[in-house]
Amino acid sequence: MRFFSTISTAIIILTSLTCCQFKAKGTYKNNDINKELPCSADKNNDEKENEIKTDYENIYKTFTDTLSNNYRVLHKEFNQNIHKIYYISHNQYRDKCTPIYVLDVDKQTTKEIISNDYFQPKNYNNEVILVSVDNNKTIDNHLYIVGNREACGSGWIIEHPIVYIDMNTDIVYGFDECAEYKFLKDNKIRMTKAIPTNLDSATCSAEYTYDTWEETKTLK
Repeated sequence: MRFFSTISTAIIILTSLTCCQFKAKGTYKNNDINKELPCSADKNNDEKENEIKTDYENIYKTFTDTLSNNYRVLHKEFNQNIHKIYYISHNQYRDKCTPIYVLDVDKQTTKEIISNDYFQPKNYNNEVILVSVDNNKTIDNHLYIVGNREACGSGWIIEHPIVYIDMNTDIVYGFDECAEYKFLKDNKIRMTKAIPTNLDSATCSAEYTYDTWEETKTLK
């Protein structure tokens, strides 16, 4: 596939790039584009982390240059322990959903962690489908994904499934689902939920009437 060929090319380009082992690529004032990055034990954690972020930002730019218009980056996480890029595929047809991929820069591996079909998140009783990605938010090492079912009728009850990715393991966990939502301060989310009240009398989902209520949860 063209995508995997593109990613392979990007990985080859980035093979030599790992912290304190790779050589920085770019233009420097002394024109020494292959100057080894320093690894000093005297540097504090903030300095080391800033070096790491700078180095991986260069990797990120190289990677994004390989992406076609059908893909876009959802989130990049470059700290002392996690060096990953999460990105999504936008499909032209609505009978396919939006897969989510992760590029592990250190391992030089790419994998699909959310498919273009129904999937079962860990620690969650319901199947989830992401026709598109509506929003995302990062809390510590958890990447929260708010999906959109682009539904109508009774589907309005669960228009927005919410899952999160543990960026340490790339395991996808279920969080909740709602009709509408809003991110609040202090890492909270307010969700509007609904339930049909006239199941006995309605002849189709378009005739449903709803009771609605709000719930607020903390994103951890």
